[in-house]
Amino acid sequence: MCDFIEETAAQLLSAGAFKLWRYCVRHKDNEDRVILSPKMVEKEMKKDQYYRSRDELIEMRYLVLEDRERGVYLLRW
Repeated sequence: MCDFIEETAAQLLSAGAFKLWRYCVRHKDNEDRVILSPKMVEKEMKKDQYYRSRDELIEMRYLVLEDRERGVYLLRW
C-alpha cells in the first residue's frame, strides 16, 4: 500500500474509522472485497464503534456495500 494513501486516510477519517479501514486493507481479497461484521472485528473494537466506523467509511466512500446478507464490501482507494 502506498504511504500517501494511508496518510490521507489517517487525516480524513476518525480514529475508529481509520482502524477499521486498516483492518479492511489487511483482510481484503485480490479484488479489494472484504467481509465485515461486528463479530469479525470484536478484537479490534466494540460493536457500537464498529457501526459508527463502518458508516463513516461508507459515507466517505471508502467502502461500498455489495452484498448485505453476506456483509461483503468493496474497498475503494
